Amino acid sequence: MSFLTAHPTDDVLIAGIAQKGLWSSTDGGTTWTALGSGSGSAAITNRTSSIVFDPTTPSTYWESGIYNNNGVYKTTNAGSVFSALGDAHHCDSIAVDFSDASRQTLMAGGHETAQSLFRSTNAGSTWTNVGMNMSAGDKKCNTPLIIDGMTHVVGCWDYDGSGGISRTTNGGTTWSRVYDKGISYGGPLNLGSVLYYPRSNDAGLVRSSDGGKTWIEVGAGGDVSSLNPVALPGGRIGAWGPRGMMVSSDSGDHWTVATPASPWRPNGIAYSMARKTFYLWHFSCGNGNIPVPDDAIIGIAYDPGP
Repeated sequence: MSFLTAHPTDDVLIAGIAQKGLWSSTDGGTTWTALGSGSGSAAITNRTSSIVFDPTTPSTYWESGIYNNNGVYKTTNAGSVFSALGDAHHCDSIAVDFSDASRQTLMAGGHETAQSLFRSTNAGSTWTNVGMNMSAGDKKCNTPLIIDGMTHVVGCWDYDGSGGISRTTNGGTTWSRVYDKGISYGGPLNLGSVLYYPRSNDAGLVRSSDGGKTWIEVGAGGDVSSLNPVALPGGRIGAWGPRGMMVSSDSGDHWTVATPASPWRPNGIAYSMARKTFYLWHFSCGNGNIPVPDDAIIGIAYDPGP
């Protein structure tokens, strides 16, 4: 298992299984059905690293993944049929320009490699490595967010905890560093007017309310981990911590413990709006035939109210 997400509006969980494709559940994870079974669908054999849903068309989403064949796929019919997008390979994340109704601008971050950040302006038919316009000192910049067709930010990291956030206003021709501490590859959260990235080494989050121009550190002190933050009802956000799931109702300035502690440290988290439940997942990383752990996913009910 390499990824888990919850659909933002529907009662659907989607899990990525290395070399076995995507699987969906509509009963909270009790049973699972293989996706991509429609006529003519591309077979997804990568290790899923991210899924991005179209906010106006719930049946459309994009998948990125590392290793094994293509790195970016798209479906327009809720996962019945997938199409590989161009020659992008070995991608840690996918970002989409939702300010454009035709969804032409995409970005994909290369896996654990410096100067490996790909951009498409034709919906994924072809890709250009705009990471070559960044310096090697920018480290591994693999978690992009698209503000609009020309304005993008990307989180950067390295094994020693260094990195930061870089920003472009000309489609990746030039980049400026706007934050100078390491960013986790756990994945960002884009709430439109507010952006979040998790920091390396469980140092909390950084938040921007001006399109990524400036960033403020929130959630430091060990309460909030380097995993991906998630959106919750009522404008709240959630994040994993060693004491349990942490919830903030003031954009990360203050946090409260919302659930009991999990039995293990997850590799990522999701929140189902439909089921009012956090889903935590983990995997066994390695090569060869490694089974999905029996406890790969756990659900923790949490209803914060309206």
